[in-house]
Amino acid sequence: MTRQELAALLTDQTPACGPARRALLSGGAFDVGTNLIPARRLAGVYSRRERRILERGLHSLGLAESLAILRQAGDGALRIAVVQTPDCSGPFIVFLDATATRVLACLDSPRFPPRPLDTHRPSRSAGSHWSEQAATAAPPPGKRQQTAPGGNS
Repeated sequence: MTRQELAALLTDQTPACGPARRALLSGGAFDVGTNLIPARRLAGVYSRRERRILERGLHSLGLAESLAILRQAGDGALRIAVVQTPDCSGPFIVFLDATATRVLACLDSPRFPPRPLDTHRPSRSAGSHWSEQAATAAPPPGKRQQTAPGGNS
């Protein structure tokens, strides 16, 4: 499938289709999968993802609409395409029919921010020499200490 073919299929199925089409036409990388996956399984996966997104206070454009469409599709086989934004800020997930001739739904997939380190748990790797002291130590010779924008170095 070419970039223009996929862009033509992204119309107004969900609110994320327009931004995904713009990302695609602006040069964003894309990949159309060849595996067929039952819509019911995808609905389960993205239902769990929705819970995680909501728990973390994030938002995913088109997720609620996509979930409704996936649930309605039942056991129908679907393909997944991924469209990356040109600035790599996050991918769009596109759900296509089995023949990749129709887009059923599209959502943006937010990147989850890293969780803070829990300093009360022991290290998982034996022999780890990382410590809070090492994290705040001066950089090795030849390495500049990074400062906040506008700061002095």
